[in-house]
Amino acid sequence: MTAISSHPLRILQVNTADIQGGAAKVARTLHSLYLDSGHDAYMAVGIARQPDGRIRTLDNRRKNSPTWLARGVLQRTFGWQDISYPGSHRLPALFPEGWDILHAHNLHCFYFDLGALPALARRAPVVLTMHDMWAITGHCAHAMECTRWRTGCGHCPDLERYQPIRADGTRFNWQRKKRLFAASDLWITAPAQWLLDLLDDSLLAGRPQKLIPNGINTRIFHPASREEARRQLGLPLEEPTLLFVADPTSVYKDFDTLRRAVDRLFQTLPARQRPTLLVLGASRENQAIDWGTVGEYIRTFPFTPDENRVALYYQAADVLAHAARAEVLPLAILEAMACGCAVVASDVGGVGEEVVPGETGLLVPSGNAEAMANALRALLTDPDRAVQMGRAGRVRVEAHFDQRDMAAAYLRFYDEVLETARSHKEKA
Repeated sequence: MTAISSHPLRILQVNTADIQGGAAKVARTLHSLYLDSGHDAYMAVGIARQPDGRIRTLDNRRKNSPTWLARGVLQRTFGWQDISYPGSHRLPALFPEGWDILHAHNLHCFYFDLGALPALARRAPVVLTMHDMWAITGHCAHAMECTRWRTGCGHCPDLERYQPIRADGTRFNWQRKKRLFAASDLWITAPAQWLLDLLDDSLLAGRPQKLIPNGINTRIFHPASREEARRQLGLPLEEPTLLFVADPTSVYKDFDTLRRAVDRLFQTLPARQRPTLLVLGASRENQAIDWGTVGEYIRTFPFTPDENRVALYYQAADVLAHAARAEVLPLAILEAMACGCAVVASDVGGVGEEVVPGETGLLVPSGNAEAMANALRALLTDPDRAVQMGRAGRVRVEAHFDQRDMAAAYLRFYDEVLETARSHKEKA
């Protein structure tokens, strides 16, 4: 990929971490592609697992000042969220090189103070990519059935939902976000039109916005011999195999519905047709997971950042089973489709913008174990149909979800943002 801008840009991305999680994967992918295309790219993260000179950790170490300590107490006592992280204000010192564009991804998860945003936006334009709903809610990453985010939150029905808070500070958090975002020039992007459509009724209504779908590495995630993939992973060569890729303890990923679906599936399939369920992203030692009566058919594998190894799991599986209560544009579905793996998924968020029902996979209502069991049965008992869907999925990903197209789209958007910012400055 060649640089699209008329001159190389200095791009600073901000995210919770440099690896692990969908937002981190997108940010790290963009970082690498920007460097490859001649841009001067950096990342500032709350947790750096693979730091280097261009990926630096925000310094949020405690300062023994009354202000800092008071903020900590207020956060714990009143549910005020993400207000006491001084590293956000030190970004200019951490990156004395400066930057042309500040591209923010997830700003939640206990590392970034939104109070720093107005000053940072005065230094250079800020692009905010929404990987979830957190920016427009009083505390949660996905509101699901709750609509209080439209009117200012308060009286929150679920304080434990990620990102959890100890007391109901949701109205304060919502109002604070609205005030700080209003004081900051922001350009909004999201990977799914579903999420952008929500903004019209949110505290970010009226902001410039752009749809830029997530992209994946189609050279790593590609179809390959199922038998060879299973050999490399030490899996049985002939058994039907389902794959679940996520943290099964996440309330949003809804592993419980999948477990119940597999249990129903086993009640109607003869023993030889019962699938093994691979869970990539969990440890058997995690006692918070109820494996249920199908536990003996479940094999767990820990998270790995090695994409080549992750691809083997998709290549080894017959079907990706993605039962979720909330999603935007999950990378797991794109990676599975790119590897020629058929998909059965909950029809939530932007999933319908990835999966073409009946062509690349099957969509079912969220939380409906019976519907998911029926869809899984339909593909497991008709392997030719599953293979055909997998092939169609590969074609769709190549056409719409390649990571190089994603990076090119962001670079074009940066140019639009910079040109608009220059025009505004000249008129001021």
